Amino acid sequence: MASSDEEGEVLPDCVTDYHFVDEKGQPTSFSILPLRWNNDETLEGSGTQAFLRGIADNGLQQIYKKVIAWKLELSYVLPEIYVLTKENWWIKLQRPRKSFQDAIKTIMITIHCLHHVKKNPEVSRDALWNHMLKAFSSHEVEPSEDDLLDHMLLVKQAVLMDKDLAKSQVCSTYINLGYMLTLFCHPFDVLLNDYYLESVLCFVFQENRTTKRYDFIVDTYDEYSDDGDDECHNSQDMLFDYVCALCDNGGQLLCCEGRCIRSFHATLDAGAESFCESLGFTDAQVEAIPSFVCKNCQYQQHQCFTCGMLGSSDKSSGAEVLILFDCLRPSKFSA
Repeated sequence: MASSDEEGEVLPDCVTDYHFVDEKGQPTSFSILPLRWNNDETLEGSGTQAFLRGIADNGLQQIYKKVIAWKLELSYVLPEIYVLTKENWWIKLQRPRKSFQDAIKTIMITIHCLHHVKKNPEVSRDALWNHMLKAFSSHEVEPSEDDLLDHMLLVKQAVLMDKDLAKSQVCSTYINLGYMLTLFCHPFDVLLNDYYLESVLCFVFQENRTTKRYDFIVDTYDEYSDDGDDECHNSQDMLFDYVCALCDNGGQLLCCEGRCIRSFHATLDAGAESFCESLGFTDAQVEAIPSFVCKNCQYQQHQCFTCGMLGSSDKSSGAEVLILFDCLRPSKFSA
């Protein structure tokens, strides 16, 4: 327990039967608050407000406190969640009020996923969700991957902060799936904000990208060939197309490391199943390519998905074609 300056109020170490409300008294989640990974972090000002309600001291104390941040501890037998009061006191959250469980369902599922993966970095995707189904068996609605995808920013932050999570292929898979969904499901939101587009893409393009060849299985996005170098599982290389841009079939693909991030059958043999014309390279030529960039990216000329015509994709000179997405305006070549 700690004492507050407000009329000698005693602040509890933990609360149970808790819930959160916003400034209008409506239910909200602690996850709307800034997440603090260590006690040395300086909290930036936030207009978001949340108020913790609950009971402490075996029901003898009613709690109603404004909270300004939260933190997560994954190292213990069960994950632990704390919220920070305006008096700079951390309060541990124990059991939520039953009627409040739905309001924090997705964030709690995400936290328990991260906790299980930290304890089992080699866990497979199927094994993870078998565990989650058992852990949340008392809930009316079963946990799903959608719950995890709702909190991809938290997942990415956790991977950057925790070396055990950074080793997990499952986390890498979900991070990149989250980026793909953002890029392809919300193109207008992304394209209308250059800073957001850059931040979304930076994870994909930021560090060592040396892998050129992948064996993609087109009917499932999370299964990769067990053959080849470990580099093929580099989480920063998983946003490339899963099918050849020439024939729309999967298989062994050569990935363009330019802005279009398309994939191609490099050799006739690689595209034999779909009779793909391929890029016409030999195996020796493919192996000799240090970093493949397609001709379109080299000359910054890309096809408009709306009209089918080529146009400049050079942003410095006023791009006519926007990479990755349908055009937001008609091409000047359109009728």
